Amino acid sequence: MQACAEGLKVVIETKYLRLAESFRIPLIFVVADLSANNAWYIWLQGWLVEQHRVARSLASFPDNTTVTIPHSDTLTAGLHGPLKTVARWAHEHQMVLSLNDTLRTAVATRNEKVLLSLAELIGNVDEAYHAFPLELLIDTIVDMSTQPRAAWELSMLGRFLAIVGRSHGAKISKENIVRMVVPGEAVSRASLNGLGALYDDHEEHIRKMNLPGAFENAGHLDVTYYCRLREKYTGVKARELAVGNYDYNVEPFTIVVDDKAAFLNRWANRGESVYLDYLELREIPPNSCQQENG
Repeated sequence: MQACAEGLKVVIETKYLRLAESFRIPLIFVVADLSANNAWYIWLQGWLVEQHRVARSLASFPDNTTVTIPHSDTLTAGLHGPLKTVARWAHEHQMVLSLNDTLRTAVATRNEKVLLSLAELIGNVDEAYHAFPLELLIDTIVDMSTQPRAAWELSMLGRFLAIVGRSHGAKISKENIVRMVVPGEAVSRASLNGLGALYDDHEEHIRKMNLPGAFENAGHLDVTYYCRLREKYTGVKARELAVGNYDYNVEPFTIVVDDKAAFLNRWANRGESVYLDYLELREIPPNSCQQENG
């Protein structure tokens, strides 16, 4: 334990934080200074929710994590107020954690009705608490989409992300979008539906982020293509783009659709990820630039 201006710095083994994340009974970490006859506390699950707010997930933590406990969070003060709230399950973070658990269970039990209702419920929670930690939701979906799952489950996650994207898109940061769409080495096809919804309902906000540049810098040219295609047609929604006869060329790629009916059938089932199935490098005729300029 080390005192500083912000509070008391305490080192906790990250394995205990992982244990806390898996618990729903509140885990309180207490630090005592016997010489000063005083003690301080931190509610570990609540602290982890706050870490998600600043885009810090447990997967990024080292083996030992330094936690700062404010000087004001003495055990005596906690027992007279904040800890009573946690004990009654009346803290807003407990609502967030419960909804996150419901998300996992709804996907595991393939209960689409509960999952899609949950997306609307999250909006009501956000309205009540003003700051639903979307980062926690994104981290959960990223974790779930990288595990072996049936196509039906991934499709369900994609529709859920699309609803959340429409209702919360103005609050999602560029960093969150990149992490959502590319959770690891590969693109999350479920998350592309969420990205499509963001372009549909928050186009002006999303365009300002320069997502094509962000995905290009990350080495994901397939997603770069999708973003540039969406930004090629201002005001055109995902469904209109798929159904209509649009030019899908975005150098150096294009979409080759020989059977439009088959393309639309796959789009209806897979959503925006279908563009990646038809993506090809475009063959540009020699001296095409000179011919255009001539």
